[in-house]
Amino acid sequence: MRASGKRTVVWKVVCGGAVLLLVPIMILGAQNPINHAATRPDHSDPLLRTRHYHHSLYEVRRTVQETISTLRTYGGHWQTVPEEGLVPLGLRDEPVERVIRVVVPVLVFKDDLTITLHGNSKETTLDVRSASRVGKGDFGENRRHILQLLQALDERLKP
Repeated sequence: MRASGKRTVVWKVVCGGAVLLLVPIMILGAQNPINHAATRPDHSDPLLRTRHYHHSLYEVRRTVQETISTLRTYGGHWQTVPEEGLVPLGLRDEPVERVIRVVVPVLVFKDDLTITLHGNSKETTLDVRSASRVGKGDFGENRRHILQLLQALDERLKP
């Protein structure tokens, strides 16, 4: 085979490989055209519904923080953003809202996770929102972040 024939074959293999790589990415992008996901009480996906735990806000908050320190994505640890100011503990019966912010590594990017807790000394509801910092589509990554967290919490807290 001549040198120009070998170059043609190599070129065809490279182009074919690129097409095989790009087509699934384009399909995933078309199926996931948004760059965020969130739980809510009436979500059509039962896995993404608001969680209700029969534990105090203090217990749930502590469990969330312990759980976050164990989670990893693509080899990188999730990191809690430090809270500022006075923090209500939720040890009494009056309702308290707490927000926990988390940074989730995704290869060279970072996604932001916001965990909102509403509760008192007896029960707590938990909602999660995950959003990509860049891009118009996330290929379902933010949904996976939420499900990873909720699965770990459900195992520990039993909703």
